[in-house]
Parts: sequence; C-alpha cells; structure tokens
Amino acid sequence: MYFPEYFRGMAYTPVFSSVYHWERFVQQFFGLSVPAQPRPRPIFMVSTGRTGTQFFGRAFNALPGIMATHEPRPDFLDLAMRYARGQCSTHQAEQTLRQKRGALLREAQRQHCTHYLESNNRFFALLAPLRRVFPEALLVHVVRDGREYVRSGMSRPWYTEQDQELRRGRRLRALDFPDDPWHQAWNTLSRFEKICWRWQKKDNLIARALDEDPLAITIRFETLFDHSQEASFRRLWDFLGLPPNVDPAPLEAARSAPANATAQYTFPAWPEWPAEQKRQFDRIAGPQMQRYWGGNYW
Repeated sequence: MYFPEYFRGMAYTPVFSSVYHWERFVQQFFGLSVPAQPRPRPIFMVSTGRTGTQFFGRAFNALPGIMATHEPRPDFLDLAMRYARGQCSTHQAEQTLRQKRGALLREAQRQHCTHYLESNNRFFALLAPLRRVFPEALLVHVVRDGREYVRSGMSRPWYTEQDQELRRGRRLRALDFPDDPWHQAWNTLSRFEKICWRWQKKDNLIARALDEDPLAITIRFETLFDHSQEASFRRLWDFLGLPPNVDPAPLEAARSAPANATAQYTFPAWPEWPAEQKRQFDRIAGPQMQRYWGGNYW
C-alpha cells in the first residue's frame, strides 16, 4: 500500500486528520453507508539503530494491505530521551504516542489496510508506554552484533566535538542514569568505550521491556539479510501473520540493498581490534552480547 512521502510529515497534524473526519461527515450527511473498517494491526519494529530498518519501511510498503513507514515525524527521539531520563511521566508519554500514532492508524484504516508497520529505533525507551497504548501491537526487536554497531559508530562522529546530537542533548550518556554502573566513570571512558556502552544500554532497555511479552519477537539483524538463513525471515513473516502467497520480489530486492548502510568504514572490523579494545568491549558490553551469541562470541 503506497504511502506518499508528501504526507509523511502531515499525517499527525490536525489538518490531515480533518480530511478523514470531513470524508466521514460527507458520507453521513448524504446518508451514504459508512461500512465499519476494522482497525489495522500495528507492528512496531525497534532496534538500537544501525540495523538497516529502513528496509522494512521500503519493502513492506510495497506489499498489499500494509501501510509502512520509517521514523515518521515526530520520530519521538526527544520524547524517548526525556522518558529515559525520568523527565517525562508515563502518562505524558502515553498521551503523545496515542495522539501522534493514532492519526497514522486512522489513515491506514481509511486506506483499508490490514496492518500499519513502523520501523523506528527511537522507541528504544518507549516500549512500556507503547504497549499500554497499543496492547494488540506486534513488537519486533532487531538485534545487531554489538561489535558491528561499535565499528559503525566509530566511523561516524559519535561522542566527538562534531557530534551535533550530543550537543543538543540527544545522545545517551551514562551520566543520564544515576544508577548505571558506568555513571561515575563516564568522563574517563574513551570514545570507543562510550559507543560500547551505548549499544548495550539501548539494547538492554529494549530487551528488558519485551521480556516475556507474548506479542514480541527478537530477530538477529544478520539473519534478515543473509539469504542462506531463510528460516529466520520466514519466522518473522509467520509472526507478523502476513499471507504466504504475497509476491516476494519487493522484499528480495530490498534485502539485497539495505538502506542507510555505512558507506565507508574508517574503523577496522572487530577481528582486527587490538586485545585491549576487545577487553574493553567485553567489560562493558559482554553480558549483553552473551544474551544472543553465547559466551564465545570472538
């Protein structure tokens, strides 16, 4: 189901919402039948970032019956940061999520979609209020190898003087969490160590929120784009309840070219890391890595 890019930033505004209500008014005023449309089932895909989730917005949007978006505005990064830091109440977070994403669900309903899918790594700290607002939603946690995440982050200006997100207060720090084990040592950590911390912190927030959630699934990023591991992709497909007879061509094309991939790495792959950096990674992110890769991930 095609969702025009032009409407991406309008979908949550009162103006756009009034289009839906105006259409309903005209139908009712002239006595036209207004068939009840079932509410599309929401699907929210969340990750630490750097997981190619633009793929989902692009590929699933080409399938019939699905309105798919990738980080539509507002993308909730500011809300997630305030909520993670305890600067926003659960009630406030729920109100914002209900208002801003309710409009998109109504638009999906108007388009006769059966599913609304959103890939958005900004949900990393908002899964508890998101679950309360949308109790029927399916939640997909896409996990990327922490070592690859660190390599990608080190190839970007994260935690440097050029990091605009850090200057704006939109980059996580252990200083934001008084109970975090790395709170006191934060200013002594190297940039490499800070990115190790960032991966494990965001992933841990997601994993804890989805622990024992029957409507959630965890998928390793690498298996989604590895054509030799079709069972993992089929597992995701079955979990989402998508029809088995859909033409897979759009998905296959998107899987072959993940969007927003790091164009050029300036930091070596993890097998080339010196022993000291491997020890630093183990010390900070090791427990989170073991959750998915077991004890011997090197």
